[in-house]
Amino acid sequence: MGKYKFVNPYNFIPLGSEKAEQSRTKGDYTGVIEYSVLTKTPLFIPNTSTDQAFPSGVSDHKSYDFFSYEDLTGTNADRPCPRPVIPGSEMRGMFRSLYEIMTDSCMSALDDDVILSKRTAEVYKAGLLQRTGSGKSAAYQLIGAEDCIWRTKGKNSTVDEENWDALKYYNRECYIQEKFPEGCRVSFELMGNRGRGKPVALRVKKMSAQENVRVRGRMTGYVIKGEKGPEQKPGRNRAPSQKHCCHIFMPKKGKAIRSSLKQEMENLDNILKMYQKNKADGNNGYVEYERELRRFKNGEGEEFFPVYYSEEGGFLWLSPASITREAYSNRLKDLAGSYRSCSQKEKLCPACALFGTLGKEFAVSSKLRFADLECEEQDTYQGYYEPVTTLYPLSSPKLNNMEFYVKRPKGAVFWTYDYYLDAKGKLHANRPEINGRKFYWHQMDMNLPSGVEKTNQNMTVRPLKKGVSFHGKLYFRQISEKELKQLIWLLNGGDGAELSEKQYGYRLGAAKPFGLGSIAVCVENVKLRKVQTENGRIDICETEYKEETPDSVFEKEKVVQFKKCMNFRAVEGETVAYPFSGEQNSCTEGFQWFVDNHICVDPRREKRTGMAQKRTQMCYQEYMVAMEPGLKKVEGLPPVNTGGGQYGRGGNRGNNQNGRYNGRNGGYAGRGRR
Repeated sequence: MGKYKFVNPYNFIPLGSEKAEQSRTKGDYTGVIEYSVLTKTPLFIPNTSTDQAFPSGVSDHKSYDFFSYEDLTGTNADRPCPRPVIPGSEMRGMFRSLYEIMTDSCMSALDDDVILSKRTAEVYKAGLLQRTGSGKSAAYQLIGAEDCIWRTKGKNSTVDEENWDALKYYNRECYIQEKFPEGCRVSFELMGNRGRGKPVALRVKKMSAQENVRVRGRMTGYVIKGEKGPEQKPGRNRAPSQKHCCHIFMPKKGKAIRSSLKQEMENLDNILKMYQKNKADGNNGYVEYERELRRFKNGEGEEFFPVYYSEEGGFLWLSPASITREAYSNRLKDLAGSYRSCSQKEKLCPACALFGTLGKEFAVSSKLRFADLECEEQDTYQGYYEPVTTLYPLSSPKLNNMEFYVKRPKGAVFWTYDYYLDAKGKLHANRPEINGRKFYWHQMDMNLPSGVEKTNQNMTVRPLKKGVSFHGKLYFRQISEKELKQLIWLLNGGDGAELSEKQYGYRLGAAKPFGLGSIAVCVENVKLRKVQTENGRIDICETEYKEETPDSVFEKEKVVQFKKCMNFRAVEGETVAYPFSGEQNSCTEGFQWFVDNHICVDPRREKRTGMAQKRTQMCYQEYMVAMEPGLKKVEGLPPVNTGGGQYGRGGNRGNNQNGRYNGRNGGYAGRGRR
């Protein structure tokens, strides 16, 4: 593999030491700011009245025209180009985010309901939940279990298959047993002379609630079926592998593994929610397991319920599957600390006081209204648009890439939202810090993609060209002079240059990681309005506001950060792309870089090996350092042992003028498309 140099499409602006607070007091300034917007790269904001604006004939492939006031339902692709409009809501959202950054306000867009998790290399063990008590006073403990395999002639068959042939029977779905619900109690015999491997259950019978095993040689256990997993490729002397066996967990004698499971049970519920949300073809998201577990927690069914578990360093994880994800107790609101969304009307941050907010038990109205932005009216708008283009796949943030979203704890070689791993392979409890507020670099030399295959993972759009100008208005009511000056400063992009000469600008609309949506903004005029009464007549008096708006309207440090990340030329001349390796397409195959970044270190911590089999073997080669120059090595690691090949890294030209980093040697990185 060759060496690659690239800058990740995004970085983070670090949070301050504490969220700012501002009392909600009335100001003396009411009026309107008229401003202009110029597209510096192609821009796309979808008109969602139809997702088949340009039918392609490809199943589930969506296509959108640019936003306009026209309802495109039922129209065809040959329609005249509509007059493009930038919705005021798009500008409002963008400027609220900017204002939050510049005033150390709360992270209002933080989704507190996101379940943080990641797939783990650990293979979970067999266990049983034991319920004591009932109702709200019920308690649970975890005991160990013997994992017994139940092999039958196939789906819904109870006829044993004693002479299992892995090559011949690999596609038998023995785990599908509709008359044996998840967690049901059964009696069975064990196959004799099994040798190595898991015990095999024979002559399985369902037991009633009152029934006890009295027959010598028969055991008691609890059925756990699971669901169809991904089919694995055939190997040497091995047929293609997929799930086929049902399992029965037989209680082990001895001390309980864990006698208090409140948080662990909550995390188990979260894992089940994730399976429901992300269920794949052929699966129903463990819906039966979730239903029977709920009955078990309601005091119905048996005393025991089967579960897989993993424990390490004082942590315990539960799951309905042996190869699974681990859910974390910490949530985004916990990691945000004081920057979580405002929850008290009396303690609002500057952004919530100005833009308004909606809490669970209170609401604060906004002092601002962003009108829609329209372009110059013409007979035809064909010249405003780029050709219809199919974009590369886009996705939501992948928060499980923790080496990019979370700061590296001191001494850590691998870390998650709940713990970190030191260089000796020991787990430590941890509540990490998030890297900050995300922003995307400008890519002024970007080109729209061509020849992209249409699939159900991407979309086709008609963007605007660069160089299209729009005009809009921002109405404000009873704000302070400081707030007014801050708004003018932001609407001017931090400098007083003409619209076409701006050095700094913003990102708007869709496909920001690929370079779309860079805009310049410029204030045209500011008018203050006052209501006057004279001789029984009410008049609105307008005066022009011409006060200067220096950088001092915001803290100096914030202005410095702003000018680094909002500079149109911050990464000029660099390859801006998601992390990629080898001969990959950086736009569509970046997953391989992340696979390679999660390296394995052997138990003696002496060398790096292949894929990790346990969480204590995990290590990040490279990680994000938010808005800081230079590379940071992970201390305490053994030498690289990769068999050749290097992976590209990104630089921050806005912070380090060298901005070119190579190889697997440490820590400046970024994550895009997410």
